[in-house]
Amino acid sequence: MDFEDPKLRNILKLKEAFEKELIKMGKMKPRRKSSIAKPSTRLNIDIAPPATVNAADTWTVLDLNRQDYDASDASIVKALRQTMGKVKDIKQRTILDGILKFLQRDYQAAKEVFSRFDDDEYRYMLGLTKFYSRDPDSLNYAVNFLKERSTVFYPYILISEIMLGLGRYSDAERFFEAAAKVSRNVYLHLTLGIYREEQSYKKLFPIAVNKGGYKSLLAIMSIFMENNFEKAKKIADSLSKRENSCCRYISSFWGGIFKNEDFKRFSFCPRITLVKWAREFEEDKLEVNPEESGKWNDPLYYLFLAFYFLNIDDDKSADRYFEKFESSVRVKRSFVFRSGEAVGKVGMAIFYKPIDPEPLLDIPALKSDVVKEMLKEASEGNNINEKHLDVFVRFRDPEILRLFFGQRHCKNIYEL
Repeated sequence: MDFEDPKLRNILKLKEAFEKELIKMGKMKPRRKSSIAKPSTRLNIDIAPPATVNAADTWTVLDLNRQDYDASDASIVKALRQTMGKVKDIKQRTILDGILKFLQRDYQAAKEVFSRFDDDEYRYMLGLTKFYSRDPDSLNYAVNFLKERSTVFYPYILISEIMLGLGRYSDAERFFEAAAKVSRNVYLHLTLGIYREEQSYKKLFPIAVNKGGYKSLLAIMSIFMENNFEKAKKIADSLSKRENSCCRYISSFWGGIFKNEDFKRFSFCPRITLVKWAREFEEDKLEVNPEESGKWNDPLYYLFLAFYFLNIDDDKSADRYFEKFESSVRVKRSFVFRSGEAVGKVGMAIFYKPIDPEPLLDIPALKSDVVKEMLKEASEGNNINEKHLDVFVRFRDPEILRLFFGQRHCKNIYEL
């Protein structure tokens, strides 16, 4: 296969795979073949089908994500029960029983099941259950797992997810990389390559598509690979009806399709909430105290709070969150840019829409007095009204790594 083919060919493969699934389930009629077919960047995923997972192919929740990334836990439970009868291996039937309890958030019962055997899959699922149930022993357990089973990838990916939940993003990246190297998993390597903006992902993407897993995740990743905002928007539009917080966040941010019901249904997702809050704050309609209402380990949340306090002239609080943001991620560049629209609140646009502005003046340090001084200097030096100046921050966003684990990660960590 020519790895240098346009990404449209890969998006088309994903689209065709989705359509085949819908045809099998009777949700879509086969289309008549045509001698001329034009590639489309739209993933026509207008129906949220039942989970397409098979118990025989399942040993951990990672297998579930691979088979059907955006399926709800309830639909997965139903699909597993329908296909478990074909599983004869006692260890697989047992771990599937534990997974069913895990998906229904009966964590104590799940722990008991996962403790029955010492296999790698059992130990991974036990560690993940400990983490999702907020067991204070979860990290120690994962570290001991790594010491005893360092040649398999499960302890590395477990620790990476725990580190993401704890807000230790450099550690999360390190263990994610180790998991990728040990497993040689193309999806892990692709996610890591996109996160690091390495050119390797261009060759990995078609390989990942051909393997047939993580279809919605690959659609999401293709957006991060896309330099054309209009093409990215078309892909994001196709995700707007998926019953999944990760897909809905991408569609609201990249596609501009924000729905209030998404905020209510996926309130555990910090990114969907930030889209809503940023829009409301710009329009002077924000009714909550974002510092008290959000308790997420998310650098974008820290950056939002920094700009929120900057705009209400609480410089001390703003600087506290600027510092917290910078200490948690790798900031590539901060600068003032000229906005084509009047700026309601400084720094808010980056939370609800994709922009790639031309730098007007670099900001040497993310501190309130420095940001304000650079805005004033850019205004006076370029004869531009400050109402048409805004601030942009480029950084390496760990959300890309977090997306690999799907909505179950944030749902279990942040949902009350």
